[in-house]
Amino acid sequence: MKNILEIKKLSVSLGGRDILRNVSLSVAPGEVVAIVGPNGAGKTTLLKAVLNIVPYSGKISLLGKEINLKDIGYVPQYFRFEQGFPITVAEFLSMSFPVPDKNKINFIMKETGILKLANRMVGELSGGELQKTLIARSAIKEPKLWLLDEATSGIDMASASEFFDLIEKIRRKWGGGIIIISHEIDVVYRLADKVVGLNGSLVFEGEPEKAFSETSLEKIYGKDFRFISKK
Repeated sequence: MKNILEIKKLSVSLGGRDILRNVSLSVAPGEVVAIVGPNGAGKTTLLKAVLNIVPYSGKISLLGKEINLKDIGYVPQYFRFEQGFPITVAEFLSMSFPVPDKNKINFIMKETGILKLANRMVGELSGGELQKTLIARSAIKEPKLWLLDEATSGIDMASASEFFDLIEKIRRKWGGGIIIISHEIDVVYRLADKVVGLNGSLVFEGEPEKAFSETSLEKIYGKDFRFISKK
């Protein structure tokens, strides 16, 4: 079966500095690929290249064709929303439609577990509730590829557990590929089928159990890194 995403020899230079060098990776249908690496390693830049936000060299294709942003669901690391802005969750989701479709909005809210939030003000949501709302907004397009940039950052353990369950549901129901950037080892172990270690270039790639060796992690975090096993 054809890969959802193919990235070949991707390089990005910004402000005269090489951010990414000759990176190649793929995402299969239904596969969750986690990208790990230190701050400044180029993880978010890679997502921006897929979204065509930054200039790049190399080739990026979605299902063998040029990227169409309508096929991508993107949940950013930070989403700033004016707390006092008078808009409900249902109204926020309806903004994704040229003509609001109440039935589809209700279906998406039910599928992503936020139907109970329909009449809540977006500015009043907790971090976990906002992340689920952003995923629901992305799901409206029924994307072929999901890009989640530190999507569990700043949310509590209960919300993170709900997030895990939602990602599994997305994978089963919509069947697209998922790229998730995370600094949280637990997130990677629970969700990822494949881990990519990135630090300007691709350092390692493999299943979580094999990728998270002390040797692999020292390659991206430095020789002073100390691996702590949770046994």
